[in-house]
Amino acid sequence: MLIFSYPDRIWRKKILSETLTIKVLRVEDLIGLKVQAMANDESRKTVDYSDIEAVMKLHGKELNWSDIEEYFSMFGFHNMFSKLKGNHSGDE
Repeated sequence: MLIFSYPDRIWRKKILSETLTIKVLRVEDLIGLKVQAMANDESRKTVDYSDIEAVMKLHGKELNWSDIEEYFSMFGFHNMFSKLKGNHSGDE
């Protein structure tokens, strides 16, 4: 899946006193890219996992967890997703 082929998945953010608009990835898709990187290169797993945790810690309650689950499932990381969601979704 190419996330850039879905215009509704790209945010437009105003910067420089709102004089310029740039396109940025949704947080969920950034996490998805990190999951793909872990799947493609085992040596990245520790760093990318830490990055994912940091992002989830900052944005956990606002994330679309079903989109994130799709990424983890795509690469066979079901247990990892369950653990991360349990720690960072804000669900008690």
